[in-house]
Amino acid sequence: MTLFFPLFLSIKNSVTWKYILKKSLLLPFTLAFWFFIYWGAFKLLSFLNTIDIIGDMVSMSLLSIFLVSLLGFLLISNMINTISTFYMSKEIGMLMPLPVDKGDLSVMKMIETIFKSSWMVLSFLPPLFIAYGVVYNTGFFYYVLLPVMFLPFVLIPGGIGIFISHILIRIFPVKQTRNLLIATGSGLLLFIYLSLQSLATESQGNIDVIAGAVLLFDIHSPFLPSYWLKEVIVRILHGNRQDYLYPLLLFSSSAFALLLSFEGGKIFFSANIEKIVESDKNSEKRSLFNYPPTGMAIIWKDSKIFFRDAGQWSQLFIIASLIMIYVYNFKTIPVKALTDLTPYAGEIMIMLNVMMLGLIVTALSARFVFTSVSIEGRAFWIIKASPVKMRNFLFTKFIAGACPMTAVMVTVVVLTNEIIGPEGILKYFSIVTVIILCVSINGLALGLGAQMPKFKYENITDISISPGSLLFMLIAFFIVIITVSLQGWSLYLYKEALTTGQGLRIAEFMGIILCSVIIIMMNMTAFYLPLKKGLQKIEE
Repeated sequence: MTLFFPLFLSIKNSVTWKYILKKSLLLPFTLAFWFFIYWGAFKLLSFLNTIDIIGDMVSMSLLSIFLVSLLGFLLISNMINTISTFYMSKEIGMLMPLPVDKGDLSVMKMIETIFKSSWMVLSFLPPLFIAYGVVYNTGFFYYVLLPVMFLPFVLIPGGIGIFISHILIRIFPVKQTRNLLIATGSGLLLFIYLSLQSLATESQGNIDVIAGAVLLFDIHSPFLPSYWLKEVIVRILHGNRQDYLYPLLLFSSSAFALLLSFEGGKIFFSANIEKIVESDKNSEKRSLFNYPPTGMAIIWKDSKIFFRDAGQWSQLFIIASLIMIYVYNFKTIPVKALTDLTPYAGEIMIMLNVMMLGLIVTALSARFVFTSVSIEGRAFWIIKASPVKMRNFLFTKFIAGACPMTAVMVTVVVLTNEIIGPEGILKYFSIVTVIILCVSINGLALGLGAQMPKFKYENITDISISPGSLLFMLIAFFIVIITVSLQGWSLYLYKEALTTGQGLRIAEFMGIILCSVIIIMMNMTAFYLPLKKGLQKIEE
């Protein structure tokens, strides 16, 4: 309890009326999100209940698949968080020399790890299980027993995941282990999504195909905790007598998993910390004279820091997975069918694609470009004291962020264009638009980030959700929407002229020119003005 005392004080001092009011603003969005989950689950389960015999089987199989997936997610999440809380936390260096029993320290970190790995996942579950309870018309006992049964279900992957991470770190370097686990988790999520997307495409609404696939994916292994929890839930939903074997298995296995985690912490924790410290001491020392010429020094430094910090570059796995999902989704869109419905289907798809890519660029810029000045931290004085002009400093930051992002976005727009199959000018129109948005949005992000730097931070992701970052995203969204709207109107006039064969009238031609001028001027202003103000700010 002494180890947790600073945490209690921190919570007590941070919870003010201002804090409560600020967090309460998120409550309507949370309730709306819960409602959509509940509504979707309720509609699906109600529909399945109308199908004789197989409907109930599919509902229970969906529950089983969900619990198995949740079990795997919690296991990987606990393994990743173990590395962060046990071995990469800033407070470890302060706690280890203290006269604290290593078993107590292991218990504290174990509780912290399981809580961090589980709370967000569990917050999405109530509307789903409420939908099951409403559809199956269960009593009050169901809503009381379910949270009690979920507690041991969460503790089992928590204890086992922590124990496995201790062993992995004993064998492999800590950062490589964390990166491997993040890559594995991203790969699994991508595989699950592509499997479900493939099923949805092949089934084409055929309930027999969907039911057969769901029953095939269901894992009926009596050795898995997900099976035990499913049996408990199924018996309550159907009003059957409870078999006490499954609750007993859940609680006894959770106790064993916690004991395993506790003993693993006592055995491996201190030895692993010593191994990490030794590794740091014996690391290769590099001379300052290895720096490249002044023009590339900032980019060289930033790339070194980026790839050394697993918390930053490991996010590339998730981004790559999301981009792959985005491109794959275009294969499932019936472009030919849409073309039969409206002659403007190609233009609409191109504009939607450009708008979505613009929003993706905004999100990536908020995370990597807006924070690029603040990431210098309290060492920013070194940059100021070095023979580097602030203009060159900002220019190299812009190049390091805009060039790779533009290359990726252009590649994505080329791939999606091949899938959509636009005619002639539309291909080049979308590519040029994406390049313009990448340049202007990255300039806007860097300029506003330089005007509102935050050099004192605990976690760099805190800057991505700061008021300054939110202001940047609002302005960037406005630029993307206006740019796409004006270009959409220009494309409409051009397509209409081609379709009718009458050619562009003078007023229409001038309208297209005016739209182009507005787009160029708006994006140039978004690029130049914030960078100019940001340069003045950091020079001061």
